[in-house]
Amino acid sequence: MASERQQFIASRFVKEVARLGGDIAPFVPKEVVARTARKLAQQDRRFA
Repeated sequence: MASERQQFIASRFVKEVARLGGDIAPFVPKEVVARTARKLAQQDRRFA
């Protein structure tokens, strides 16, 4: 069995956690955290 740090997580789960306001930092690189936050902020402006 792979170590906890090396297990696969589906991107749809990461996106859902982010949309719900959860912390995705343990699952993805910091660049992805920043990019995802920017994308979610843009979507929020469109629906406001």
